[in-house]
Amino acid sequence: MSISNYKITLYQIFLFGFFLLTVDGCSNKKNDFEKNIIAYVGDHEISVEDFRLNYEFGFAHLKAKGNKKLSYLEYMIDEALLSQEGYRLELNLSEDIKNKEKALLTELLVEELFKKEVDDKINISDDEIKEAISKSNVKWKLRYWVEPDLKDAKRVYSSIRKSSYEDVIQGLLSSQEVKSNIKDYETDYLTWLDMPPLLLAKIKDLEINKISKPILVDNVYILVEIIEIASNILSDYDYQATSDKYKQILFYREQKKKTALFLKSFMIPKEVITKGTGFGYILNALIAWKNSEIEKITFEEAIENANNSEPELLLLKKHYYEILVTFKDGTWSIKDFLTRFNSSEITAKASEKRKMYNQLNHQIAMSIRNHFFVEEALVHGLDKSPDIKSELKMWRDKWVYDELRRELTNNIKIDEATALEYFNTHKNIYKTKNGLEATFDEFGSQAKYDAYFSQTFKILENKLKYLKKEFPVRINRELLDSVKVFDTEKSRWSTVFLVKGNSNRIAIPTVDPSWGLKNVKK
Repeated sequence: MSISNYKITLYQIFLFGFFLLTVDGCSNKKNDFEKNIIAYVGDHEISVEDFRLNYEFGFAHLKAKGNKKLSYLEYMIDEALLSQEGYRLELNLSEDIKNKEKALLTELLVEELFKKEVDDKINISDDEIKEAISKSNVKWKLRYWVEPDLKDAKRVYSSIRKSSYEDVIQGLLSSQEVKSNIKDYETDYLTWLDMPPLLLAKIKDLEINKISKPILVDNVYILVEIIEIASNILSDYDYQATSDKYKQILFYREQKKKTALFLKSFMIPKEVITKGTGFGYILNALIAWKNSEIEKITFEEAIENANNSEPELLLLKKHYYEILVTFKDGTWSIKDFLTRFNSSEITAKASEKRKMYNQLNHQIAMSIRNHFFVEEALVHGLDKSPDIKSELKMWRDKWVYDELRRELTNNIKIDEATALEYFNTHKNIYKTKNGLEATFDEFGSQAKYDAYFSQTFKILENKLKYLKKEFPVRINRELLDSVKVFDTEKSRWSTVFLVKGNSNRIAIPTVDPSWGLKNVKK
């Protein structure tokens, strides 16, 4: 199964979601179903929106054959049944789920504040869209060369002026240990949207086949030569056909600018300062944790269990209440920060001290920023937003389902004898490449895996039979059949993940992919 992973920001999710909500050909027939409700599972409703988003971004192998929409809906129903049973058992009150909700609420409140203070204040006019389309009609094809040092960049510039770009760059490439082609330093056609504004300003009046002086961009010096400029005559149709696209592009560019301004105006008055001593305690403890066997436990557990054999961790523990961050009208101790700290996001190795320094610094900055943003969001009552409440419930339902499923299957243990018995009973499903009879030596691991899921689904199916009596299920087949989804033969083996760009979190909880193993031989 090939998996395509598209990163989509929160704002693209809203736009894409709006497109997905249109349902074609829904029946107007009056019945006991509310409009746009595909199924009832007890008191739980599965709407057209819920189904379509879940289906569109669900795992491809769950939609491989048969009545794809109905079978996928049945997976959603099974999860809803298990989730409702989880609520009845009050699994939603577990510490793990409470902590997940708290973290998600913080993330959603930050998003909502940005929407209020940035997005809602952006207005892209028709004239701006038309100007952007016209400017994008001009395309440049460029050659370039990059030097990290200004002195070297000036030397290359002078050489090209005396000779030619081809001769000088070919000579530079020939002298390098790593060989590359001069064509590697030519671009395809670029528009103004593809170039940093500073670079564009420097080359927009540059003559064709004339080398630019060194241009400082992102701490390196770039020499640019325009090979070709192309443009076409635009019609009214061209403007109409690309208007929405350019409105979105301009929105994101404006959003980026306004976000930077908002962050600056919001955070500077807070007068935030991180103390170097406290930062050093945490950094050294992280290095020690990463550099030893104790990384097998969490950073928090390692600190709690620290003894004289782990001096860096013990030192951090002794300084728990030392001030780490000061800000206007308040302070954070090291312990205050660590309660918000996610050590799994420190991916640097113990030997990568600079990388770890940057990752820790980023986490402290984001924790402080989110702290103030959440305070501001609560002042404005943004926690009462219907969108936030809806997303919290959607994820809570998923977490409760996960928790109940774990509880139901926690005692399954597959030993060698059980795996062997399963293999002998279902030997016909194991195929060798050469057509010879399958052996347990070759397929033992797979048989153990299959035996586990076979027992898992026996338990789940027995539970679901009972739950369907407790929580009646009704499906609006007419409405389900009318819902149009993106589902072509070409894409049936591809899975698209919808990811929030600001947090890298999956934006929509979709059906558990392990349901695809439900047909394993019992």
